[in-house]
Amino acid sequence: MTQYSPPAPDDQETSATVEEFGYIPFPRVVLRQDGKIVARRRLWWPVAPGRVFRVPTGILTSVDPKGGPVRISAEA
Repeated sequence: MTQYSPPAPDDQETSATVEEFGYIPFPRVVLRQDGKIVARRRLWWPVAPGRVFRVPTGILTSVDPKGGPVRISAEA
């Protein structure tokens, strides 16, 4: 992912732009921080190159704000 839009306080979703993956019909989104998997969730909508896709904000609750950068990836 190359871009990430932080959610507004009352939003239920955030978004990211996909450039690194091929089309994945029902991806598993994985968040890694400091080399560890901090969250993993299956999405029921596809990801495709050059398209924005929605990421539920609930997956971000396990991220440590004082920790290192978060890497978001998608797996088939």
